[in-house]
Amino acid sequence: HRFTQGAPVEVTLCDWDKRQRNGNAERREKPRDQYTQEGLVAFIDPAEKYLEVAFGEEFPERRKSRLESLRWRLDLAPNEIANSRCKGALDYFCKEEYLGPQWLQRLVVDSYDRGEDAAPPREGESWSGVSLENSFWANEWVQSLIHEEASSEGKLNDSQIEAIKRSLRHNLSLIQGPPGTGKTTTIITLIRTWKQRLVGRRTALAAAGSNVAVDQLALGLLPFARTGEEGGGDRSLLRVVRVGRPGRVNPDLADITLEAQVERHPKFLKAKAMAEAELQRRGEQGGKGEKKGRRQSFELAAVRKARQDAARQILLQADVVCATCIGCKSQEMDVLLGRCGLVVVDEGSQVTEPEILCAFSLAGSNAQAVLVGDHHQMGPTVLSRAHAEALGVSLFHRIVRINQEAKGTTERIPTTLLDTQYRMHPGLAEWSSARFYEGKLKSGVGPEDRPGPSCFPWPNPNIPVAFISTTSRESQSGRSKRNDHEASCVLKILHCLLATWRPKEEGGKQKQKQKRKQELKEQQQQEEEEEEELPNRDDGDGVGDRTGRRLARRG
Repeated sequence: HRFTQGAPVEVTLCDWDKRQRNGNAERREKPRDQYTQEGLVAFIDPAEKYLEVAFGEEFPERRKSRLESLRWRLDLAPNEIANSRCKGALDYFCKEEYLGPQWLQRLVVDSYDRGEDAAPPREGESWSGVSLENSFWANEWVQSLIHEEASSEGKLNDSQIEAIKRSLRHNLSLIQGPPGTGKTTTIITLIRTWKQRLVGRRTALAAAGSNVAVDQLALGLLPFARTGEEGGGDRSLLRVVRVGRPGRVNPDLADITLEAQVERHPKFLKAKAMAEAELQRRGEQGGKGEKKGRRQSFELAAVRKARQDAARQILLQADVVCATCIGCKSQEMDVLLGRCGLVVVDEGSQVTEPEILCAFSLAGSNAQAVLVGDHHQMGPTVLSRAHAEALGVSLFHRIVRINQEAKGTTERIPTTLLDTQYRMHPGLAEWSSARFYEGKLKSGVGPEDRPGPSCFPWPNPNIPVAFISTTSRESQSGRSKRNDHEASCVLKILHCLLATWRPKEEGGKQKQKQKRKQELKEQQQQEEEEEEELPNRDDGDGVGDRTGRRLARRG
């Protein structure tokens, strides 16, 4: 089957219709009464003997009493939620009530009016929408302080620092990250620099196309996040909120999910306690069923209202919100419409343009946007062949094409290549560097850092690459194909590789997280002591001076 947890399904009431074919009785399902109920797959038995479906609405009484005796058909349903949210984002960018940056609206709408590969619109006006000479972020002293901030921890290379500086200098920028070049580390440092050291007020949005990618961003922010009740007054820690279904979020992020933070919110706890006490008191007093049911509904509505208010307050006070692109158009995220000052989308080359617009719809009028990805890797997944040509080109790739059309002019959207990879053996990276990145991709690790397992007979001992040919034929079972001989070969190789593998020490990440938090607290105390010695002066609007003093302390 193709059912997955969380997949939308339709349950249809069916009847058996016996028909004769070649003298044999044939049973065929046909809908009865055209009754269909929509739901979501809540649980799949590991042995695949059954699955559980959650429904948003109750079955009618005349169906409820005969659920087990009736016959039902289960089908995968189209993901109307994702489709409707993408359509809503497209409509939003075409409305007069659009609240985001005008340059972003021009990029999304006007460039299609002139053709997909059209160059930027007017002479003297760039897609970034502002004159960089007059931008606060383009000031030399600000760029110098950003450089010091990004390089203070000694974990970033020159291309990563340059990517952060360019992203903060421009309203729109691309970061091209080949495999293993530290995209996540760059994004985390970019967000922290923007939020902690320069702005301090508006919300940053960290989005991606998949829950796994969003979790990676949230896990990178976790050492710098307030969890539970800790760090209430510690400005060095960020208020990070992970928005999404709890069942699809990494368990290590349980404390910072929106659901968990709502459960801890005083407003929700108070409403829940009052409702429980009132229901208990009325239950002891008794009462007629209909009247009692109305009272219970009223109490539950009060708790739901408190939950919504708590979620709204948490999101408005958040420093960083992490969500999937589709999740950015969920009902609870509507409170951030036009409020985010920084929008960073990871996996930008693997997400369809309507999905990216779901995240960009939360951008404020003066927001900055950063797309991180690599158009030389896998593009968006589009199952429909009819729409593959239109949706198969991501916004990241389309901007790359715009830059190619504008080559040799000043109207290009800034793009930074992360040019050092740390993941693979240099011998593996050499070919991809020459084939896709014009020889610009370097290796930050040597052959001695990525030795091939000695138990495997490598054709070339200096480069751990081997192509193994299997001549057995595939067999087919339903829609799936299998190759038992090939599977056996893979199993033998895995046994060989695992024989030399040693697991890392458990608890290492947790110890590193605690150590980093302690360092941040000590650093914050030192900054507060130095702050008392600084003059309390504010010229003009004060933003530049306050920002300068905060960054000067870092220098």
